[in-house]
Amino acid sequence: MRIRWPFRPGTIRGSLARVVLTTTGLALGLATLAFTLDSRARERRHLAHATAAVMDALESTAGNALLFRDEALAKEALDSLLVQPNVLGAGLYLPSGEPLARQGKRPGLLPDRPARLLKSGFEGDHLKAHQAVRVQGREVGSMLLIADATSLDREARRVLLAAAIIWIGAFIVASLWARSLALRLVQPLEALADSARRVAHSGDLHHRVPGAGPSELGRLMADYNAMLASLDEKDSEIKISRDHLEALVLDRTADLEAANAALARQTLTDPLTGLYNRRFIDMFLHEVVAQTARGYEDHRRGKVELPPFPDLVFYMVDIDHFKQVNDRFGHPAGDELLRQFSCRLQEALREMDTVVRWGGEEFFIVARSIHRDQGLVLAQRILEATRSKPFQLGAVVHPATCSVGFAPFPLDPDHPHDTPWERVVAFADRCLYAAKDSGRNGCVGLAGGPVDRAAQGAFLISGPDRPDWHLQQSFQGPLNWARGTPR
Repeated sequence: MRIRWPFRPGTIRGSLARVVLTTTGLALGLATLAFTLDSRARERRHLAHATAAVMDALESTAGNALLFRDEALAKEALDSLLVQPNVLGAGLYLPSGEPLARQGKRPGLLPDRPARLLKSGFEGDHLKAHQAVRVQGREVGSMLLIADATSLDREARRVLLAAAIIWIGAFIVASLWARSLALRLVQPLEALADSARRVAHSGDLHHRVPGAGPSELGRLMADYNAMLASLDEKDSEIKISRDHLEALVLDRTADLEAANAALARQTLTDPLTGLYNRRFIDMFLHEVVAQTARGYEDHRRGKVELPPFPDLVFYMVDIDHFKQVNDRFGHPAGDELLRQFSCRLQEALREMDTVVRWGGEEFFIVARSIHRDQGLVLAQRILEATRSKPFQLGAVVHPATCSVGFAPFPLDPDHPHDTPWERVVAFADRCLYAAKDSGRNGCVGLAGGPVDRAAQGAFLISGPDRPDWHLQQSFQGPLNWARGTPR
């Protein structure tokens, strides 16, 4: 599994790692510096003490050589010093500063005359030890010894290298430890943050945060998971309640819609026949009439072609001698006749036609998408459907006929808005009474008429008195217009 480097800048883990690594590096650096300086100082002191001890060991021999100014004895003493590997040169000097003997591994290393001030110390890579030589308490001269101190620098470099290796190793260990600590601390916090984002963005309460990490964070995540579980349980209860409420609302809405539909049916339909009533016509017919009139008007203005069946035809249908059925067989038989007659009307008409119970035994029909010249054809279908077979009124079989009056809308195609539909219905009703007064079991209708208000008024009173009333009828002889009265 690939683990991302956790020390990205700007993160908590990065800041934690920088603090740990900076503190560790500073501590290791200071410790290394102190250790190196102390080691170098100890080595120098050790070299100085060793050199002084060697010079003290030769003090008696050197003293005799200086006291008696024995150059051979002095060289013998100096040769014993040069045997030491770190001694580069040595010399014995008389009190006057003149050299008695000088021995060196490199020429020019020893001065011709030593400094007047007796002192010992490091000068560059050399240790110069200059001390007085006494015989029985009397100073007889001085001894100068020069030792090689470069070994101290080599030792210091070895110490520094070892310290650097230790520092790098410790820094790597600290880095790994800091990385592990950062992962242990930050990964649980990131898991909590991811969980909070899931809850905020998608509302997911089903997940749980893994319980890894230090014990303190583990307890925090355990409490967080317990909170998620509680919220999930509450959410489930809310969803159940909401679903129940939605189902209840849907049920109540369905009941209300059914009640409204039933009320609409009761308001707009006839309870006996199931047909629409006159209230439905008041709601329905205005738009149908306006659409038909617009079609003629647009055609007159040249905007559209007139369709092949552009008209409406209004029919008024009345059952002949209906009062006799009630008088002879009773009102239940009359109700049954009305129900069966409404069924025959629907069977005789087209699906697009609308049948309305106008009142009593009278019915109103709106035939749509029809040509005014076909009005007589549809009227005869109504007549034939009525008289084709008798009606079964309980135990009684009774033949019945009907009378039909009809008129087209618009009455005059050239003036579609001049005659309102209510007046066209009155014309159809006047034609119905002409059919009833002319012998019943027939139909009288119009295929068109004038828009002159006076001519229309005269037609409603006494029938057509002008040749521009275009009549259609099923009767062979003349029609009787005298008995009808305007309705």
